[in-house]
Amino acid sequence: MSASIPASSLMTVETVYGKVIGYEDLGTHETKNADLQSIGALSIDDTRVPVRKFLGIPYAQAERWKRAVPPTPWSEPIVCHKFGPSIPQPQITLFDSFYDPPLLSKPQTNQSEEKGFTVNVFSSPGVKEGDKVPVLAWIFGGGLLHGCSCIPMYDPTEWIRREATKGHKFIVVTGNYRTNLLGFLASSDLAQEDPDGMAGNYGAYDCIAYLQWVQNNIAKFGGDPDNVTAFGESAGALLLSHIMVCKEKLFRRVILQSGAVNTLPTVSWETHEKNYQELLEKACIKAESRSERLKALRAVPIEELVGYLSQSVRVVGLAEETTRSAKAVWNQGCVLTRLKEGHWSPHIESVMMGVCKDEGSLFAYMCQSHTPPGYQFSQIELLNGASYAQLDPLYRLPNQDQIDNPVDGIPLDLAQCSGSQPAGDRLFKVPMELLLCALDDTKNAETQKPLSIFVYTLEGTAVETNSPGRSFGVT
Repeated sequence: MSASIPASSLMTVETVYGKVIGYEDLGTHETKNADLQSIGALSIDDTRVPVRKFLGIPYAQAERWKRAVPPTPWSEPIVCHKFGPSIPQPQITLFDSFYDPPLLSKPQTNQSEEKGFTVNVFSSPGVKEGDKVPVLAWIFGGGLLHGCSCIPMYDPTEWIRREATKGHKFIVVTGNYRTNLLGFLASSDLAQEDPDGMAGNYGAYDCIAYLQWVQNNIAKFGGDPDNVTAFGESAGALLLSHIMVCKEKLFRRVILQSGAVNTLPTVSWETHEKNYQELLEKACIKAESRSERLKALRAVPIEELVGYLSQSVRVVGLAEETTRSAKAVWNQGCVLTRLKEGHWSPHIESVMMGVCKDEGSLFAYMCQSHTPPGYQFSQIELLNGASYAQLDPLYRLPNQDQIDNPVDGIPLDLAQCSGSQPAGDRLFKVPMELLLCALDDTKNAETQKPLSIFVYTLEGTAVETNSPGRSFGVT
């Protein structure tokens, strides 16, 4: 029990796997950041509405490069007052200059390969079993490379607190899944080892396990398993758009924020095999048998594996599933085609999707696409090798040179610089349009009912950061 939490604020819920002890959060924020208050991210008030929290609840367990299974039940209550560790991944320093407490303060660095499979349940005050309030289940983004549920900007506490003052009650669930090498490595060795012939997509199956946990347990927290909305951003939206073809009852509605099926391509088996061989070389593994190779790889300390990721060994993207096993979700061909043919879960009733107006600016900053080398890099990495002759008539502005080379004292306009708009179109707008076209006027193959579809574009207000003059144009 945490010494700082009074006994009167504690509460116990019995999940399928055992009891968990949560608490009511009456914490305060000392910040007076006007920009954050203006977008409603913080409620600065002397009267604090309590928010119920259960943090770090185990939802699954998994060995390295094996699909997640339910956690081992526990007999003694687990104190769930802190976020669980994130699943191991390289530390990302790209956004250090943009972190601005408390909304974007850096996440914790505590990591664990075994104990990272956790969920967090946040609920309005007074919500209890039997209330059947709406539930939102969040899938974080990060390009399938990194991310965790403990990042402060994913914390819904102040959102729930603010809405409670308006009489709105609901539950938000967040959770971890494996990314990068641990989440998406695939190879013939792994497929031959698996009893169902499956390999790769471990992070995606983690998300399914997490959503299954919500279905099986959320009623105990006062939520309605029949009224779950899954929502995700970027890679989180990508994963959810793929999970739509899973026939299980996982959610009723889905919100896809800045991501869809084609935001990242499905990776061919040949590419995954190449990545696997590169990993074996990095680890100096030369074993001749499949079992010996996998045993040796699983024996590599996690710190070394994460180190390989920092040395350009990178695994990104869902794998093509060739097995005919009924357990495989993505073995029936192109997901976009399946959705166009109506093969989404019959339990899904509606989908909302949208993009931010200038979010290509983030990738313009990452690639430094206002410079010739950076623009060339973005052409290769983001734009499928599109040429200047193809891009300039569509995107080049009359004063593009002045935008890309601002005079001293004038900040670079990342929303208008070279590469920004085409990156936003390629990664977000076009995938959304393709998904919209696939679902529009299409009826579910089982229910013969169409989806209710909602589309948005977020104009966004820039948030000031620790780096003067830099703004991505979106919040």
